[in-house]
Amino acid sequence: MVFAGGEQEGPQTAFVAEQHRRWRLDDEGVVPGRQREETSAATILGTVPRFLAFPDAIYRGERYLDDPHLFGDVAPDEADLPARVAAVLGLDRRPDPTARVYAPLALGNHVDHQHLLRVGLDAARSGWDVWFYEDLPYGLDPATLAPRLDSLERAGDRIVPAAAIDVSATWRQKIDAIMCYASQVPVIFRHVTTAPTRDQIDAAMRTHAVGPSGIPTERYWRLAAA
Repeated sequence: MVFAGGEQEGPQTAFVAEQHRRWRLDDEGVVPGRQREETSAATILGTVPRFLAFPDAIYRGERYLDDPHLFGDVAPDEADLPARVAAVLGLDRRPDPTARVYAPLALGNHVDHQHLLRVGLDAARSGWDVWFYEDLPYGLDPATLAPRLDSLERAGDRIVPAAAIDVSATWRQKIDAIMCYASQVPVIFRHVTTAPTRDQIDAAMRTHAVGPSGIPTERYWRLAAA
């Protein structure tokens, strides 16, 4: 988790206080609480989490004070943030031919996801094997993908399909992992259903994942060769 830092003694802004209230986590325990959720999900998925010290966007001063800002343009004075993230991750070094990097497409336009999209694009251009994934649940809205691909192509970054992976064998674990994020599910799935249950989330995710083949898949994208 890249933006895992930002432990606070108390709310810094009204927006931070609002987010803490929505997450139903104590102010003093928000970051540890979210890390516990990440660790629980990682255990289900058989992975080991790593938490970097970069603060979540809402803790980075007064740049992002409401949802329109949080899902809007990146603050101009954060232009160097992708490079700093890349340096911590070692992506500013010679590419490792045995490694694959996964980065979000920033569907939904969350500013932290936009930063990581830039990290992925820069790494791909320098020779790393980067696969871009569709941010969910934001990507459940079918109107989010095409504009992102179009905007990237206008900027000179043509993104093309890399793979569609059959995830039917691990679907239950996928939904179980999502449900570990008790503080996040009611917030980020609020546009899918007003009272998201496991079954409702499963149904929404399955509708997105199942294509003409009838098999649930996860789609990945890559930067087209120049």
